[in-house]
Amino acid sequence: MNFEKRERHRRPEQGRGPTDWLFNVVLVILIGLARTIPYRPRIAVSGALLQFLLGWLGGYRRRSLANLAYAMPELPPRDMQRVARGAANNAGRVLIEYYSGAAFRKRACAQPIAGAGLDELRRATQNGRGALLISGHFGNYEAIRAALNAEGIPVGFFYRPLNNYYANQHYEAALRDMGEPVFGRRKEGFGALVDHVRQGGVALVLNDQYFYEGAELSFFGQTATTALTAAKVAIANDIPLFPAYAARLENGLDFSVTIEPALAPTTAPEMTQCANDSLEARVRSHPEQWIWFHRRWKPHRDARRAAANMGP
Repeated sequence: MNFEKRERHRRPEQGRGPTDWLFNVVLVILIGLARTIPYRPRIAVSGALLQFLLGWLGGYRRRSLANLAYAMPELPPRDMQRVARGAANNAGRVLIEYYSGAAFRKRACAQPIAGAGLDELRRATQNGRGALLISGHFGNYEAIRAALNAEGIPVGFFYRPLNNYYANQHYEAALRDMGEPVFGRRKEGFGALVDHVRQGGVALVLNDQYFYEGAELSFFGQTATTALTAAKVAIANDIPLFPAYAARLENGLDFSVTIEPALAPTTAPEMTQCANDSLEARVRSHPEQWIWFHRRWKPHRDARRAAANMGP
């Protein structure tokens, strides 16, 4: 993966302007205030607040509804509205859960881990073999790490740094508090991730964001440009790749963590398509727990890229 090329496109001052600083100040104050509230109402209030804000910031709501119409056109408009509100609420809960430390980890471990892949993952780690978990922005993926860490399986995390430099400092600290190691999606972070799994470590990778240099695969029946990184690392190092999820339960606080069987070791595009299909099934079962306001599909950009690749 060409991380050097992507780094060159970012100016050093990006994410460090006065607006970024001010946004972070407000964010830190809100997080600090929320942490003074007992855990149960803290999670509910954070979810309701972000649901309100993203509803008020019309661009997010419109994007969520547009993505739902693009991916799940069979849903009635009323259900699309409900799912969009639920996705914003879930995002607010996830945000404050990052900063709730031990209280969140306790809730993440409240239910036993399910899935046929758990025993396979245990065998791999007991034999000193590394493994990768592949997931998406569904439920709260940090509950996967918390639950497995409690089982004696430390799980690292390959994450995308925030565009806001100031917010990223405490975001990364919160990720480290959940469990070490963490690897930023940069050239050096990728190298550290590979070294980690080669030495028998386990790491979680999220694979549901648009990646321009990725492969044109399918997600909800639509072309979704997807990174092949996780599958390539698994193939190159002969380690298993497990789809893993943490679905939020009806009480809004606990999670059902599931480790699916390892994907068959075929080709990187085939394995990644299987991961896309697995995530799609999870999202269809709980659509309000996925980030519909994210720009997952970019058909106009894909069309321009295809035209450029065709040449004159």
